[in-house]
Amino acid sequence: MTKTVLGIWDYNTENLDLTDPEVAAWYLKRKIDVSDWAAIDYRLLKKYLSRLDIDPDKKCFLKNFIKWHEHSHSASKRDS
Repeated sequence: MTKTVLGIWDYNTENLDLTDPEVAAWYLKRKIDVSDWAAIDYRLLKKYLSRLDIDPDKKCFLKNFIKWHEHSHSASKRDS
């Protein structure tokens, strides 16, 4: 996941260890809360979505996005 400056951060995010699962899940939740979609890593989203405490409508949308993403990528691999 790439760090971006979109949104309001009340602390310095330069030294975050995004390889730490707790930090990555927290950072992902913050990105979703401020709708900073550009820097969200799909694999991390898939990995942590079920445990994130986010708006239920956003969670439903993101679950559907993951399903769509997996379907569209498996279809493009079959077509290749």
